[in-house]
Amino acid sequence: MRGIDTNILVRFLTRDDEKQAKRAAEILTKECGPESPGFLTNIVVVELVWTLSRIYQYPRPQIVAAIRALLNSKELRFESPDELHAALEHFEEGRADFADYLIGSLAVKNGCEDTLTFDKKAAKLPFFSHA
Repeated sequence: MRGIDTNILVRFLTRDDEKQAKRAAEILTKECGPESPGFLTNIVVVELVWTLSRIYQYPRPQIVAAIRALLNSKELRFESPDELHAALEHFEEGRADFADYLIGSLAVKNGCEDTLTFDKKAAKLPFFSHA
C-alpha cells in the first residue's frame, strides 16, 4: 500500500496538466488495486475538497460526486471511511465547509458529545456547540 497525496488526485480530476494527469491516472488505475490500494488520509480529502472548491471553483454537486466516486473505489483505502461518508452527506445538503463536517464526525466517533467552537457558523452544525 502507498499513500496518495492531494496533488495526484487534483491532477487526476482536473487534468490541468496533461503530463501529470496521465501519470496520476497510471498511478490510480495501474499501481493501485484491491490487493494494494492507495491510501488517503483525512487531510488529503479535506485538501482535495478545499482545492476543488476554492481554486478550481467546482460546484458543490460536482465535488460531492468526485469524493463519492473516490470513496467507492476499490483501488483506494481511507483513514476514516465511515466519518468521511457522514461528512460528505452533511456537506451535500448543508452550507458549511467539508472540514467542519468531518471534524464533527470524527469527534462523535471518538466519543465526544459535541465540538466546542468560537465559529458562530460552525456552532449551528450538528455535533457542535458555541464555546
